[in-house]
Amino acid sequence: MSETTQFGDDWARTCRRLFLRGCKAVTYAGPAGRPVVNVEIWVSYENSTSPDDELADVVDYSVMRDALLQADTSTVGRFISTVLDDLANWPVRRARIEVIDEESGNLIGEGERMTQQ
Repeated sequence: MSETTQFGDDWARTCRRLFLRGCKAVTYAGPAGRPVVNVEIWVSYENSTSPDDELADVVDYSVMRDALLQADTSTVGRFISTVLDDLANWPVRRARIEVIDEESGNLIGEGERMTQQ
C-alpha cells in the first residue's frame, strides 16, 4: 500500500486515513490457502463528527472487518470486488485492498475504488 503517498497532501487535508494490516480473517480456499489482507480507506472530514481524532466517530473499524468477513470468497477477484462494494455503502471516499500470500509474501490480487461523496 505504498502508493498512498502519491495522493499526498490533498487527501490528507480533506480525509482521514484508516487501515487494517495483516488481517487473516479470510477463508479463501485458493492457492494461498489463508492469505493476509490489507485494507485502507479514506473518509472525508465532513463525515466525521469528531473535532478530535476519535476513530469511532469517523468510521468504526468493524466496517472494514465485517466487509472482509462477509465477502464472497469463491475467487480472489470476487473477494476483492465484494469487499469494495460493501465499503462503498459507507461514507468512504477511497478504498484499497491487497490480498497477499502469507507464506511467500507475494501479491495475489488488489483493487481500488474511489467515490464521488
